[in-house]
Amino acid sequence: MLVLTLKLKAMAISNLNSVQQQIRDFIYKHGGRYNDYYVGITDNIPERLSAHSIIAILDDYFSKDLEIEELARKVEAEFIELGCDGGDGGGKNPTIVYVYKKNSHT
Repeated sequence: MLVLTLKLKAMAISNLNSVQQQIRDFIYKHGGRYNDYYVGITDNIPERLSAHSIIAILDDYFSKDLEIEELARKVEAEFIELGCDGGDGGGKNPTIVYVYKKNSHT
């Protein structure tokens, strides 16, 4: 049981690191500074994107389901600390982290 738990933790950390890098890559690709971006977590990505006025065919965004709320919160907190806008919330079981570049309609 301990071996399985350690393997699961190792997989979770690997997934966490991968998502953090994917977000950095997204920001680098789209340009600007961290404070030009919004990062959040949710349990319902279509609902949250709509609440932020994200238009899927016009606005680029990145989202990834980390499957564990604690991991999603860690990613969100890291990018808020780096300067991204964001805040509390996310729904009942927010495991999806998302990021988008802010613009005049978001």
